[in-house]
Amino acid sequence: MLIQELLPVIRFDELRSSSTYAGADSCAVCLYEFDGEAEIRRLTNCRHIFHRSCLDRWMQHDQRTCPLCRTPLIPDELQDSFNERFWAAAAIIPDSSFFSSEYHSLSPT
Repeated sequence: MLIQELLPVIRFDELRSSSTYAGADSCAVCLYEFDGEAEIRRLTNCRHIFHRSCLDRWMQHDQRTCPLCRTPLIPDELQDSFNERFWAAAAIIPDSSFFSSEYHSLSPT
């Protein structure tokens, strides 16, 4: 998934020891407390944190906003890059058999 590539995974104890830790002690999706070894994703737009597996499951259901505040998961400064990668990955490559002479050798009726 492209969005998952843009949202880094860190351990909770790394975040807790940083100066930017806001004090959330539990995941709003599953309601379990974070432990030091827990892999989490921190959303850059709203700074909410979730267990990696909880947020990944959320995104698998085509959710593109924070489960708490509905802020877009992708920061504005990365949106253009994401759109380019998304459309490149979603590009439909025509079936080469369409261009084979078999289809074009039919006489008009």
